[in-house]
Amino acid sequence: MPSKRKLETLKKRFPIIRKNNHTEEETESSSGYPFGHLTSLGLSQLYEKGVQTRKRYENEMIDLKPEDVYAQSTNFNRTQQSCQSFLEGFLPHSYYSLSIHIYQAKDDFLNAWDSGNGLQEKVAHLQQFDKEFERQEGEHQEIRNSLCAHLPYFREYPGKFLWVYSGDYYVCNESHDHSLHDDLTLHRDRVLNLVAWRYLRWYNNDEIGKLAIGDFADNIRKIFDHTSKQDITECPPEILNKRFSIFSAHDVTLLPFMVALGAFKNHEAEVLEFDKVWPEYGTIISIEHLADDKDERFVRVLRNEEEIFPLTHIENFKFIWE
Repeated sequence: MPSKRKLETLKKRFPIIRKNNHTEEETESSSGYPFGHLTSLGLSQLYEKGVQTRKRYENEMIDLKPEDVYAQSTNFNRTQQSCQSFLEGFLPHSYYSLSIHIYQAKDDFLNAWDSGNGLQEKVAHLQQFDKEFERQEGEHQEIRNSLCAHLPYFREYPGKFLWVYSGDYYVCNESHDHSLHDDLTLHRDRVLNLVAWRYLRWYNNDEIGKLAIGDFADNIRKIFDHTSKQDITECPPEILNKRFSIFSAHDVTLLPFMVALGAFKNHEAEVLEFDKVWPEYGTIISIEHLADDKDERFVRVLRNEEEIFPLTHIENFKFIWE
């Protein structure tokens, strides 16, 4: 784990500011239970991502000042520390300080699952009436029993089983080269592929997909409208006149956006591979808003430097928020 001194240094340079009823106050990170802090490896990975991003946009960063950058995170330790470490690499000068904004759950467009917008209810309804979920549960019941028998969290809280928590366990341990019980290693691919299948099944549902990315996509629209001077009234004031907007969120925030872009056309369980679908730790989605010498606007989207939505006129990107 990172030292307390390291975390305090990050907190001092990049304090967490809670937005609440049009007021701001510095706050401590949330507990994020049952999730914890980023490890030293995680901090290092995000720092390197910040360095890579700075190099990619070095021409746009000439004379960049902290007031040219906006940063926002969800209210979890790991996403806030990810943002802090990314900014440490992105803004290399130690005298640069920048606040990271967080919002109440109902106002947090980066975390639709906890916003109370009806997403969880729609997912529960789909699972109840989509017989494919019942079939998948039946086929994986033996694996579920094994996970409940071997994973400490499920042994302690047997009534709180979630497939995504099982997936988190595999990914976290693998990223740190930790060995697993033989039974768990045997089930690795089936568990992770099921996790990916479930989320893609949800996000490919039109209603659920819109709820999952709607507020996030609408805020992208507001930023684009402001930077192209089409409308400055809707853009949140803290984002006005920024050259870079940096958002730190979750894999389940990135996934519906990638689905909306058409990144995964085929999401059937028998052909789906988690490792090709799921955003890995430290994934950076770059949404570039560009203009030519005639002030025509274009958009390009990259995932970890790889183009996943080619350069296109902004009119061809508006389907994301419409």
